[in-house]
Amino acid sequence: LLALSKQQVNGIKTWQKIDQSMEDGSPLEGPVTSEVKGGFLVDIGVSAFLPISQVDTKPVKNPASFICRHLKYKVIKVNKKKGNVIVSRRLLLEEERDRKRAEFWKNAKEGQVLYGFVKSITDYGAFVDLGGVDGFLYVNDITWGRINHPKEYLKLSDEIKVKVLTVDEEKKKVSIGIKQLKDDPWLKVDERYPIGTRVKGKVVGVVEYGAF
Repeated sequence: LLALSKQQVNGIKTWQKIDQSMEDGSPLEGPVTSEVKGGFLVDIGVSAFLPISQVDTKPVKNPASFICRHLKYKVIKVNKKKGNVIVSRRLLLEEERDRKRAEFWKNAKEGQVLYGFVKSITDYGAFVDLGGVDGFLYVNDITWGRINHPKEYLKLSDEIKVKVLTVDEEKKKVSIGIKQLKDDPWLKVDERYPIGTRVKGKVVGVVEYGAF
């Protein structure tokens, strides 16, 4: 009588994949099954521990949102005798970020038109994620019109279209603009508003010596 076990074969294959991931960094994937002290349990064929510090490149504010999500991980520690496996998602995200950064600096050039996401807003401009690299959008480069604060035009996480103005690969700095996607209205202002023409407008500012 020959006894066969598919479950045992599957278990051997799973541990082979775990060993492979530990050796060459190849990712494994599976769902986040539950939240435990210090992190999560994930199913990669066996139950593995995902520390909270290894979940993302930024602090996790809502751990419950990860439950049942199907994610990819890299194995960072194995103890076969105890059946313990520790994985990291953050390492994969960092590798992808570094790959995108290298690709960006390889192809970045002045005048290039890109899409990015507003990452943070300050009084003097905004940082825009261009895909692994943050470009800075100065408040004066947002619009040709008057603007008091970037929040008048931008919101966090907005996807915006921008033009690369300067690239400093040595200092890893990129400046971008939105208004440069359109022609400078002052170039043809004399054609649009000949002297003596009557026009309607909106008062946007009053000072001691007049009004804008």
